[in-house]
Amino acid sequence: MVATITAAIMAGLVALTGYLYNGLANRKDQARRNYADAISAVMDYKGLPFRIRRRMGDDPVTRTELLALASSLHERLDFHQAFVFLERPRVGVAYSNLVATVRREAGDYCDAAWRSPVIESRATMESNLSLATCTPSPTLRRRQTTV
Repeated sequence: MVATITAAIMAGLVALTGYLYNGLANRKDQARRNYADAISAVMDYKGLPFRIRRRMGDDPVTRTELLALASSLHERLDFHQAFVFLERPRVGVAYSNLVATVRREAGDYCDAAWRSPVIESRATMESNLSLATCTPSPTLRRRQTTV
Protein backbone atom coordinates (compact mmCIF):
# COMPACT_ATOMS: atom_id res chain seq x y z
CA MET A 1 0.00 0.00 0.00
CA VAL A 2 2.77 2.46 0.93
CA ALA A 3 4.68 1.48 -2.21
CA THR A 4 1.59 2.20 -4.34
CA ILE A 5 1.10 5.61 -2.77
CA THR A 6 4.81 6.40 -3.15
CA ALA A 7 4.73 5.34 -6.80
CA ALA A 8 1.65 7.52 -7.41
CA ILE A 9 3.29 10.51 -5.75
CA MET A 10 6.48 9.96 -7.76
CA ALA A 11 4.51 9.68 -11.01
CA GLY A 12 2.66 12.87 -10.15
CA LEU A 13 5.91 14.71 -9.42
CA VAL A 14 7.43 13.50 -12.68
CA ALA A 15 4.35 14.62 -14.60
CA LEU A 16 4.33 17.99 -12.83
CA THR A 17 8.05 18.48 -13.52
CA GLY A 18 7.52 17.66 -17.19
CA TYR A 19 4.57 20.02 -17.38
CA LEU A 20 6.52 22.87 -15.78
CA TYR A 21 9.57 22.23 -17.96
CA ASN A 22 7.46 22.23 -21.15
CA GLY A 23 5.72 25.40 -20.04
CA LEU A 24 9.06 27.11 -19.46
CA ALA A 25 10.38 25.91 -22.82
CA ASN A 26 7.23 27.17 -24.57
CA ARG A 27 7.54 30.52 -22.83
CA LYS A 28 11.16 30.86 -23.96
CA ASP A 29 10.20 29.96 -27.53
CA GLN A 30 7.42 32.54 -27.47
CA ALA A 31 9.80 35.16 -26.09
CA ARG A 32 12.26 34.41 -28.91
CA ARG A 33 9.49 34.82 -31.47
CA ASN A 34 8.39 38.09 -29.87
CA TYR A 35 11.93 39.49 -29.91
CA ALA A 36 12.38 38.35 -33.50
CA ASP A 37 9.13 40.13 -34.41
CA ALA A 38 10.42 43.27 -32.66
CA ILE A 39 13.64 43.23 -34.68
CA SER A 40 11.64 42.46 -37.83
CA ALA A 41 9.57 45.60 -37.21
CA VAL A 42 12.78 47.65 -37.03
CA MET A 43 14.10 46.11 -40.23
CA ASP A 44 10.79 46.69 -42.03
CA TYR A 45 10.86 50.33 -40.97
CA LYS A 46 14.43 50.65 -42.24
CA GLY A 47 13.15 49.50 -45.63
CA LEU A 48 10.49 52.20 -45.83
CA PRO A 49 12.68 54.79 -47.62
CA PHE A 50 13.39 52.25 -50.36
CA ARG A 51 9.67 51.69 -50.91
CA ILE A 52 9.00 55.40 -51.03
CA ARG A 53 11.90 56.04 -53.39
CA ARG A 54 10.88 53.24 -55.73
CA ARG A 55 7.25 54.28 -55.99
CA MET A 56 5.95 54.03 -59.53
CA GLY A 57 3.52 56.92 -59.21
CA ASP A 58 2.73 60.03 -57.23
CA ASP A 59 -1.01 59.65 -57.45
CA PRO A 60 -3.20 59.79 -54.33
CA VAL A 61 -3.69 56.01 -54.23
CA THR A 62 0.06 55.30 -54.21
CA ARG A 63 0.73 57.98 -51.61
CA THR A 64 -2.13 56.71 -49.44
CA GLU A 65 -0.82 53.14 -49.59
CA LEU A 66 2.69 54.23 -48.63
CA LEU A 67 1.41 56.44 -45.82
CA ALA A 68 -0.74 53.56 -44.54
CA LEU A 69 2.32 51.32 -44.60
CA ALA A 70 4.32 53.94 -42.69
CA SER A 71 1.54 54.25 -40.13
CA SER A 72 1.35 50.48 -39.71
CA LEU A 73 5.11 50.28 -39.21
CA HIS A 74 4.99 53.02 -36.57
CA GLU A 75 2.23 51.12 -34.76
CA ARG A 76 4.30 47.91 -34.84
CA LEU A 77 7.33 49.73 -33.46
CA ASP A 78 5.25 51.32 -30.69
CA PHE A 79 3.69 47.97 -29.79
CA HIS A 80 7.03 46.19 -29.64
CA GLN A 81 8.63 48.99 -27.64
CA ALA A 82 5.94 48.65 -24.97
CA PHE A 83 5.97 44.86 -25.08
CA VAL A 84 9.74 44.47 -24.83
CA PHE A 85 9.90 47.03 -22.03
CA LEU A 86 7.22 45.18 -20.05
CA GLU A 87 8.95 41.83 -20.58
CA ARG A 88 12.51 42.98 -19.87
CA PRO A 89 12.97 46.64 -18.89
CA ARG A 90 16.73 46.72 -19.62
CA VAL A 91 16.22 45.17 -23.04
CA GLY A 92 13.27 47.52 -23.53
CA VAL A 93 15.48 50.56 -22.97
CA ALA A 94 18.03 49.26 -25.51
CA TYR A 95 15.26 48.49 -27.99
CA SER A 96 13.74 51.96 -27.51
CA ASN A 97 17.14 53.51 -28.21
CA LEU A 98 17.46 51.41 -31.36
CA VAL A 99 13.97 52.42 -32.51
CA ALA A 100 14.69 56.10 -31.86
CA THR A 101 17.89 55.92 -33.89
CA VAL A 102 16.24 54.05 -36.76
CA ARG A 103 13.30 56.46 -36.81
CA ARG A 104 15.61 59.44 -36.90
CA GLU A 105 17.86 58.08 -39.62
CA ALA A 106 15.17 56.40 -41.72
CA GLY A 107 13.05 59.52 -41.33
CA ASP A 108 15.74 61.58 -43.01
CA TYR A 109 15.92 59.06 -45.85
CA CYS A 110 12.11 59.03 -46.12
CA ASP A 111 12.05 62.82 -46.45
CA ALA A 112 14.64 62.63 -49.21
CA ALA A 113 12.76 59.78 -50.91
CA TRP A 114 9.48 61.74 -50.95
CA ARG A 115 11.29 64.68 -52.56
CA SER A 116 12.82 62.48 -55.26
CA PRO A 117 11.04 62.06 -58.59
CA VAL A 118 8.89 59.00 -59.12
CA ILE A 119 10.34 56.04 -60.97
CA GLU A 120 9.23 56.15 -64.60
CA SER A 121 10.03 52.57 -65.50
CA ARG A 122 11.36 49.36 -64.04
CA ALA A 123 14.63 49.89 -65.92
CA THR A 124 15.07 53.23 -64.14
CA MET A 125 14.27 51.55 -60.84
CA GLU A 126 16.91 48.90 -61.35
CA SER A 127 19.60 51.36 -62.42
CA ASN A 128 18.93 53.91 -59.66
CA LEU A 129 20.65 52.49 -56.60
CA SER A 130 21.37 55.73 -54.78
CA LEU A 131 19.40 54.78 -51.66
CA ALA A 132 20.34 51.11 -51.90
CA THR A 133 23.99 51.97 -51.33
CA CYS A 134 23.35 53.96 -48.16
CA THR A 135 24.94 52.52 -45.06
CA PRO A 136 23.76 52.98 -41.51
CA SER A 137 25.62 55.32 -39.22
CA PRO A 138 28.13 53.93 -36.71
CA THR A 139 25.60 54.71 -33.97
CA LEU A 140 22.95 52.58 -35.63
CA ARG A 141 25.39 49.73 -36.31
CA ARG A 142 26.52 49.79 -32.65
CA ARG A 143 22.92 49.72 -31.41
CA GLN A 144 22.01 46.85 -33.70
CA THR A 145 24.83 44.74 -32.31
CA THR A 146 24.04 45.49 -28.67
CA VAL A 147 20.32 44.66 -28.79
